[in-house]
Parts: sequence; structure tokens; C-alpha cells
Amino acid sequence: MDDNYGNNGFSDSTQGSSPIQGVAMKKCPNCRADIEADSVFCEFCGSKVGAPTQVARVVDDDTEERPNNYLGKAIAGVILCWPFGFSGIINAAKVNSLWDKGQKEEAIAAADRARSASSTAIILGIIANVITFVYYFLVGMGAFY
Repeated sequence: MDDNYGNNGFSDSTQGSSPIQGVAMKKCPNCRADIEADSVFCEFCGSKVGAPTQVARVVDDDTEERPNNYLGKAIAGVILCWPFGFSGIINAAKVNSLWDKGQKEEAIAAADRARSASSTAIILGIIANVITFVYYFLVGMGAFY
């Protein structure tokens, strides 16, 4: 007896299955069915599809976003107040390499230090420039003569 799909009540599993939510999938090179990424054999045609891949672990690692390294802010800090700006650049340069090594906590801490040092450099630089401008403006007006 045919059901509404014309397959006599049996499903044709060789046509592949839809990916399961949250499970990494790959295609069987023989029958092109969707199979789990860590499968060694295709569950549909039985052909060997290779060693389990590490796709599932890579997918989990990519769920977190790389932290901002604040390099642009650190460069602005060097221009305005170099002692703190250089500290920001040193920490900003560490962020990407620590993240790529898998040291995520250290990378986030380096990003925080870079942001803090760069912000301090920018704030102190702006304050120093305002004080310098006001001083030269007052001296230029003859306020101290």
C-alpha cells in the first residue's frame, strides 16, 4: 500500500538524511549521503569514509569569537602618551598568538591589559595636550608677565 509519498511505507535511506542540529556532518564520498563527521563507515552504503575527523572539536572551538586586540587604540596611545601606549602595543601583539595557541584566558587578559593601557595613554595624552595648549595660550596672551 502506497503512502502519500509513494514509497510503500519504506523510506529510502540511501538518499541521505538531513543534518541533525548541533552535530557536525560530512558527505560520504561513495553515495553522497549525509553522515556524522566522526563516522569511519557510511551507515547507508557501508563504504569506508576514513578516520574520524576532528570537525566537531573545531566547530566547538570556533563558537567563541577572537577578542579585539585594541592595536589601533594602542597606536593612538603611542602618539599621545608613549610610555602607556607601548605597553598597549606589547599586550595587543600577544592577543592573536595566545588565542591561536588555545590559551584563551591569557589572550582575553592580554586584550584587557591592552585596552586599559591604551585608554590610559589616550586619556593622559589628551590631558597633557590640553594643559600644554592652555599654558601656551595664556603665555601667548601675556598672562604671566
